Amino acid sequence: MVPPLHRRTSKDTPRSDGKDMETKPALKPSLLAGQQSSTAEEAPLPGQPHSKQLLKYDQARLPEENKKDNAFITRLFQGHMYPIIGKGLKNKLVQDDLTMPGDQATETSFDRFERAWANECNSKRAKGQKPSLRRALWRAFGLEVMVGGLWKMGWSIFVILGAFYFVNTLVKFIEDPAVQANMYNQNPLKEVGWVISAMFFVDAVMVGISLQRMADSSVRTGIKLRSALMSEIFRKTFRLSAQHTKSGGAGMVTSLVSTDCTRLYEGIQHMHNVWTTPLEAIAIIALALYLTSGIAALPTLWILIVVIPLQ
Repeated sequence: MVPPLHRRTSKDTPRSDGKDMETKPALKPSLLAGQQSSTAEEAPLPGQPHSKQLLKYDQARLPEENKKDNAFITRLFQGHMYPIIGKGLKNKLVQDDLTMPGDQATETSFDRFERAWANECNSKRAKGQKPSLRRALWRAFGLEVMVGGLWKMGWSIFVILGAFYFVNTLVKFIEDPAVQANMYNQNPLKEVGWVISAMFFVDAVMVGISLQRMADSSVRTGIKLRSALMSEIFRKTFRLSAQHTKSGGAGMVTSLVSTDCTRLYEGIQHMHNVWTTPLEAIAIIALALYLTSGIAALPTLWILIVVIPLQ
């Protein structure tokens, strides 16, 4: 175990020049609730990360040296993880090497949700209505949810485009014109085949990028939502009376944190599949009817009608 940090004073360590060190006054917490007081910053021991001792009214915040907002290209290729993995393999990884974007910090997400919840309460109570947690969460994190939805729509478009257009075009290009002539094999040029293949490759790359960005955006949004709700639950718990705690409040808090917040976090990651699946099914049915002149697509239509509700 690491021994607790100890602040040295003039009584513990005299200065080398023989002069006494000035003793700093003791830090006092603010008497006003919600006002941050000065934190007692401890000198780190050799080999130990920088740490601060929080007082009564202090709020824990992510240190600035642990914040790093990576660029889009870096997040796209997960470039910020390679140095961390390399140091971990060499057993040289320390706490200060673990950085994260500033907007992923718990206090940032909690502040956003707190402002949205305060606006929701003020607007609804003025009308005599009950505030909605769903609307407050949407105000706080709705934009990021929509960004993930756009990436999901892009993934669906690229998948359908590659499966129906490029594959079908390549098949027609290599088909024998004596068997069935079409606009691609009547006067075939090798350049046309290379162009179609290159576009098919770009489409496959965009499929992977869209899926990766959708998953990354959903996970980040879910983490923000979960941390904000957990902070609000704990804050409310500390304000409960002793009588409410005895009547089962502790068990309810545990259930909210361990079950409900986790379900919301997981739901954010899968919610885009719920509303995009019917659109994808409609697009597949329409293309199947178009390519098969209608009648041959009826078995596919019935399979989709049965399978999609089961999913």
